[in-house]
Amino acid sequence: MTRSFTLIPFLGAIKKLPRPLEELNIRVHNDLDQQVWDELHKLSGLRKVSVWCMEGPPRVLRGWSERLGPTLTHLELGRCAGVPPTILIAVLMDLPKLESLCLKGAPASAITSILAVLPNLKFLDTEYLPSVRSRGPPQSAKQPKLESLIVRTSSADYLGPGKLWTWIHELLPGPEASLQSFSLHAFILSVMGKGRVAVPRGVMLELGRVHGTTLRQVLLGDAQLTLADIECMCEMCPQLEVLACCTVVEISKLDSVKKAIACGKYLRALTLYIVWIPALKITEAKSPFTLDVARDWMLRSEDSCLRYIAVNDLYFMGKWVLDEENEGSIPEGGSGEGSTEVKGGQENSENSRRPRLKFVVTLDQPKDLWYMRFGSELGVTKA
Repeated sequence: MTRSFTLIPFLGAIKKLPRPLEELNIRVHNDLDQQVWDELHKLSGLRKVSVWCMEGPPRVLRGWSERLGPTLTHLELGRCAGVPPTILIAVLMDLPKLESLCLKGAPASAITSILAVLPNLKFLDTEYLPSVRSRGPPQSAKQPKLESLIVRTSSADYLGPGKLWTWIHELLPGPEASLQSFSLHAFILSVMGKGRVAVPRGVMLELGRVHGTTLRQVLLGDAQLTLADIECMCEMCPQLEVLACCTVVEISKLDSVKKAIACGKYLRALTLYIVWIPALKITEAKSPFTLDVARDWMLRSEDSCLRYIAVNDLYFMGKWVLDEENEGSIPEGGSGEGSTEVKGGQENSENSRRPRLKFVVTLDQPKDLWYMRFGSELGVTKA
């Protein structure tokens, strides 16, 4: 549907709806006719707008933003490359009620200035595209209290783009904690192909120092943390529920991972890509992670919330279920479904009739593997 004679009547029908349209998604490869854009610019009252147009001039709501300003709260602009930062800022200044913003192709130097004109912004999904540093917002400008930040980038440097980490801190200046979710999509390009970015410890320490009391999700994908960094994150972020990253572990010291997450009292989903270091007497670094190890981590304490663990290509789900087959007795071994643990009831005849629960761990893939490594809507339920 890219021809004006098809879309114009359709837009006319939208205007006649008894209730005004609230959400509009435009995803096309070829550019729409100017007549279609002119008609679109007459729409008002929209709360969510998403524009992904891969050809033609970038469409960034220029000439439309003033009409959308009173109501628009969610915006996606899939192609901002080549648009001068001054135009982007001018457009977004007309949208003070924005709470969620996704920008593709905007220069990194413009993002901090954009944030300064969006006081109600809570969710930001953007790319780090190094550019010539422009004059940023005045120091007196108040940054919004972001609750979710997604950053996407690539680099030929093992440590990532040189100024990436400083730029991230500029987006999250504090001093008041607000961030609940941080996602990083970063990889390096080398002669060996795609590699992993090593996240400097200072970056995670600063993130924990400023936002440790509110941070619940840290999704770093293939970016690498040391076990000491993971331990620091669990200590500095007591509310942490979801953690995903890459790390390096000696194959004979698997318990070092369990020790690193010991402070993660509310941790309920753990995704690790582990690079195994083989022992001296072992030539092949075969994964020692088993069903019993997953169960041990999930039940590492009486109040443990951990119910999902992914290690490389192994996915473990745990939950308490009613033990109907062995009601009133404690099974000696695991069931056919996986490793089990039993609780509830006592040994006297009266209490032995009470229902018993068993903890079952199974090898199972979650519905949303992408979330577990990079972040989307939370898909792990508490059990």
